[in-house]
Amino acid sequence: MINTFNHTETGEYHVFKGTDGQDASKTLKFTHPPTGKELTVSAISDGVGSTFHGGEGAKLAVNTAVDYLHQHLNELDILDDTTIIPLLKNTYNLAYDKIDALSLEQELSLVEYDCTLTVAVYDGETVYFGHIGDDGIVVVYEDGEFEMITTRHKGEEAHSLYPLRFTDLWQFSKTSKPVASFVMCTDGILDYFVHPTLGLIFTPFMERLLYTPYDSEESFEAEKQFWKHSMSLPSTDENSLRHDIKDDMTLLIVTNSERVEHLPPFTFNEDEYYATIQKYIEDRNRKLYGKYYAEKKQKEKSSKPANILADDPATATDDQLSIGIGTSNASSCPCNPKTGLPNVNEMHDNLQNDTDDLSEASNALQQKTTKGVHPL
Repeated sequence: MINTFNHTETGEYHVFKGTDGQDASKTLKFTHPPTGKELTVSAISDGVGSTFHGGEGAKLAVNTAVDYLHQHLNELDILDDTTIIPLLKNTYNLAYDKIDALSLEQELSLVEYDCTLTVAVYDGETVYFGHIGDDGIVVVYEDGEFEMITTRHKGEEAHSLYPLRFTDLWQFSKTSKPVASFVMCTDGILDYFVHPTLGLIFTPFMERLLYTPYDSEESFEAEKQFWKHSMSLPSTDENSLRHDIKDDMTLLIVTNSERVEHLPPFTFNEDEYYATIQKYIEDRNRKLYGKYYAEKKQKEKSSKPANILADDPATATDDQLSIGIGTSNASSCPCNPKTGLPNVNEMHDNLQNDTDDLSEASNALQQKTTKGVHPL
């Protein structure tokens, strides 16, 4: 049995401004007449925040995509990459043309309707997808492996991205192994559990959704209500996702209960996860802060024995990391006690302490230099 649901919540930024949210999502499950297969067609989109009509573009894009695919998939006798991928390409061209026509009708620039678009067709085994923007799809293969199968089309400037009108960046592909379940998220939630630079997935956040074999519509309905509640709680409630995520939030889930039921036991190596992020921060700080960083780490080495664990991952020395020793709090994942959802931002913030200290010191040195004081 294939289960699917989608939910979108307006982010705190738009609530504060008194404006409409710019995310949109749609999913449809149906039986393919020629083969009898159960199919799902799903789409998510995020209007670009700097535009006035990005939300309108997002809604038009997802409605166009799902409706077009539903109609034309039913006309196919064979379902494989030779038929579905070309259909996805037609879908993107149609969504682009409809948004372009709307902009001309309203006598506005196409830029004002900028939005992302991620679309997936699932036949119970393979995910065929199209993608443009900084949203994404994370799948769980039937061997238990998690993977983000989409590329994040980020721009060179902070918080910038490439929207639908960048046709040369459109991505079309399919999964390489049988898929048990998958999630589609706009960047608000995606950034919450997928590292924006490394692409590391904090899989415990998705374990409950993607690893549970819902054996009845009632059990899946209860899960839907749980997530809707968690996403809609006010930001003042520490158990709400809105407490940590200020952007619009879209969550779209598709699970195949028969495949999920046979997934291997869930595992997650917290030490490896933290160590990888820590190494990234260490390497970045070496490049950004050079001599000051080297002197700071040397002082730490001389004042703290290498075999003593740090209380904070951000203050762990290179020696501790190089010999594979974790930190005293790396194995304890801070979670909301009522929901069981991880406070991923809190964990990442802990790892940023070292970077913040170095930034402050660097700014102080720059101020001294401008005043004619030779630094160090």
